[in-house]
Amino acid sequence: MNRREFISSMAAMAQPGASGIRLGCQTRVYGSPLPRREMLLNALDDLAALGYRGFETNFRSVEHSFKNPAPLRAEFDERRIHLIGLHVSSPADACRMAPVVRALGGSQAVVSGGKLKGPAAIAKYCDDLNQAGVLCRGLGVQLSMHNHGVELENGGFQLREMLAGTDPAAVTLMLDVGNPFPPEYSVLQIVREHSKRIAGFHLRDTSAGAEVLMGAGEFDFAGLARAIREASWAGWLIVEVNRRADIPSRKLAEMSLAHIRKTMGNQ
Repeated sequence: MNRREFISSMAAMAQPGASGIRLGCQTRVYGSPLPRREMLLNALDDLAALGYRGFETNFRSVEHSFKNPAPLRAEFDERRIHLIGLHVSSPADACRMAPVVRALGGSQAVVSGGKLKGPAAIAKYCDDLNQAGVLCRGLGVQLSMHNHGVELENGGFQLREMLAGTDPAAVTLMLDVGNPFPPEYSVLQIVREHSKRIAGFHLRDTSAGAEVLMGAGEFDFAGLARAIREASWAGWLIVEVNRRADIPSRKLAEMSLAHIRKTMGNQ
């Protein structure tokens, strides 16, 4: 790729919906949750100005607007930044939050996972996800399960079982790449096997299991870009870095976005 092609591809990726790839940010870069309305809106002012087209946040960040979400959605529209979805902690919470997600213009109820003890517990959790996913879908919202490191232990056993035990039409995957994936079940393998089930990627970088600035760690962002291009995947690339004491949140969001555009801008 020559310089002109590279610049053109980065510019295209910055546009909403270009090639089906959209760039978003989890507001945890400013803290999680953001309990006051002005905290959330100040963060969105930054993210919109930087060029992010969407955001994900903890459901408690919008708790102040549960009873009347329309004014808050108008604030999102004014900033031209789209709610991707709300992050919740259980399938039951996903059902409870689905109407709020919809009213705020979002499309995803993102459920955090956790360690499950044994096949019976995994099967029960899969049933809960399936039922919640069907209910959410009926409300116009997609339920996505979000992985942590525990699902990747033992060669990714739990995540494999959850993908096998859930209905692709009801439950998608929000793949968090900033976790220790085993060699036999890498991010790229999951993309190759399950690209149609992946609603989005949470992007951050780690070194020896600890989060570091994007580009200072071990994750192969360019390799992921190639994999999703080969799979003709479309969806959200979501920066999910944690707030730091040594770097202002806006600067951290800006640095992260620049790294994604530099390494993944060839979509």
